[in-house]
Amino acid sequence: MSLTDTLKNTLSALTEGGLNRYRLDIPSCTASLDVEEFNGREFMSELYYYEVIFTSSDQNISSAQLLTRPATLTMGTGPLMGLTGQKVVHGVVTHFKRISGSRDQATYQIIIEPFLSLLRKQFRTHRFFVNKSVPEVVTEVLQEHGLKGWEYEFTLKADYPKREQINQYKENDLAFIERLLAEVGIFYFFTLQPDTQTEVVHFADKQSAWTFGKSLPLSSPSGMSDNAADSVWGVNVRQNVVERSVIASDYNHREAQNILTSVPADMTRGDGDGVTYGEVYHYLPRHLERGDKIAPSAETGNFWARLEHERFLSVQTTISGCSNDALLSPPRC
Repeated sequence: MSLTDTLKNTLSALTEGGLNRYRLDIPSCTASLDVEEFNGREFMSELYYYEVIFTSSDQNISSAQLLTRPATLTMGTGPLMGLTGQKVVHGVVTHFKRISGSRDQATYQIIIEPFLSLLRKQFRTHRFFVNKSVPEVVTEVLQEHGLKGWEYEFTLKADYPKREQINQYKENDLAFIERLLAEVGIFYFFTLQPDTQTEVVHFADKQSAWTFGKSLPLSSPSGMSDNAADSVWGVNVRQNVVERSVIASDYNHREAQNILTSVPADMTRGDGDGVTYGEVYHYLPRHLERGDKIAPSAETGNFWARLEHERFLSVQTTISGCSNDALLSPPRC
């Protein structure tokens, strides 16, 4: 093959595929979309969102083509002329704006969030669930909104008891299930289903639900060539004084003789001496049993005390830094 043929093939590939390593696909919109810029944020136990600005030769893309519609943002990784991988973000369009227009093209902006974000729009003044556990109530709400069994997953260590009554009062469905999950220490995060390329929400209460094994070199930018290698830099560690222990107490009028006060919970097992301070005492109507002090059952006094101390410890150390690895995500450690 001659040099001329090689150049022609290269130019043809660039013309067809473009030089953009980022791609936006919205099946309900037939117009050609070219990503100009984007920014996004991903969290643990919060919804991710990506704000995407794109251009199109179609000057009149309507909101009906985009709002609540599925959308996929694909980010290619590696050298531009030979991408080696990709990160895919799937969700629905929750915001749409036409920014500007010229003779040749118009500029638009959308926000992509998981389908779960639409649960904010379902508001309840009051309803209640009888004889159901927290995971059962969350499952029922998700199914009400049409989520299939493969679109959510529970990975739970504890066996959560059925409650006599759970109330939803003046809150939307998303706020309701987030409140219930946070109460019992269940966190959630999102992954991508490989075959459908759509998001799956995972609910878990143990660290084994995360994906471990991610390793990146720690480097200090010096102006030298990094050979496009993924790395981490600018790592900062911040530490705070937090509460030393927590006691949880309650009173059950049906069995007034039972002591429902937990033992003091110190989840550092004594390693926090000198850097923690103070004792927190909670008297709240939420448990009917004291529970074992070593391995308490869910929603017992000792369970609540341990959980509350873990909440305080979660803000004791904060690590921040920068990375150029697009494949990083909250559940990957």
